[in-house]
Amino acid sequence: MRFLSQEQAKELLHALKLRSQDVYDEALLSILCGPRAGEIYNLTWGDIDLKNGTVFIRDLKNTRNRYAFISEDVEARLKRRYQEQATTDLIFPTYNGKPRMWVSDTLWLVQQGTPLHTVAELMDHSTIEMTRRYSHLAPDTLRKAAFSLQGHLSE
Repeated sequence: MRFLSQEQAKELLHALKLRSQDVYDEALLSILCGPRAGEIYNLTWGDIDLKNGTVFIRDLKNTRNRYAFISEDVEARLKRRYQEQATTDLIFPTYNGKPRMWVSDTLWLVQQGTPLHTVAELMDHSTIEMTRRYSHLAPDTLRKAAFSLQGHLSE
């Protein structure tokens, strides 16, 4: 088993926040409240009790449910998510409102310059519009495409 030091946790959270607000929120919840990924992906708004500062965690692996305490940082993130949330009961839904099964590679693919059409196919998005939500992660894509032939056609 390996544990993160406080400094390593800060560095991880900082890096995640730059890449994905969802993954940052999930990691913060995991670090401060202790749930595993599957438990986080199945959390609903009904599991959150801000009045008492607790989150009900369904242990999907061992069926030993438990409560964890919500820190001020987690409470602030949950409140923000709730205000921005679509009409789903899940706290961390996929684009179609279902529970996540894993952390999406979409962000990393787009940032590495993978064409959005290719990402859409790999992620099995039903429309390109779902994938276009990530296009802001590759702002230089058009510039690179515009200059891709530079130097190849001149004598």
